[in-house]
Amino acid sequence: MPMVSCLPLRKVVLMLFPWLLLSGCGAPERTFFMRYQSDNPADLALDIERQTEELKRAQNLYDIFVRTIDLAGDLTIAGREADAITLLEFYADSPVLDTAAHTDVAWFYLNYATASQYAGMPEQAEKYFRQAGSFVEKHELTEVQHYVYHHYGRFLVEQRQYERAEAYFRQALQIRIKLSDARAANTQQALDTLSVLLVQ
Repeated sequence: MPMVSCLPLRKVVLMLFPWLLLSGCGAPERTFFMRYQSDNPADLALDIERQTEELKRAQNLYDIFVRTIDLAGDLTIAGREADAITLLEFYADSPVLDTAAHTDVAWFYLNYATASQYAGMPEQAEKYFRQAGSFVEKHELTEVQHYVYHHYGRFLVEQRQYERAEAYFRQALQIRIKLSDARAANTQQALDTLSVLLVQ
């Protein structure tokens, strides 16, 4: 018997079973809302290998910090959020956060929040999403702010906080439209999908 795609089935039952928006076809142990996945896992694996080698060769503490942030982001995309947290937790209370470039600190908070989200640590994820949001607003880091709002919105959907999620998606969309960022389409898709949950 041929395998049937999940997507047509989701369209049929979406209004009856909106929780399917948070997962694939089944009901996994943890559900995710529109989690980003690489289109090319093989290339991602090669990038992780390359970044790991570059991290090993890093010559100073600040270079190590920046490369750690980048590697942790890719590890989370690859589904290796536990490894990402192992790398990032060292810096959670580090003085480097007081002296590093603001953009790097913002990405640290966001990557730590996202890794915690997918590792099933919602309290820690909430803490770092809030820190990321406050930080980008305080320092007016528009180039990171829309990522923070979009990712925070996805996390909030998973926590069934739909109204808060919608507010963050709308802020992300506004910034992305202003920046002519193609990711505005992703945020609009998130809002369209979330609208089904909001009417339940």
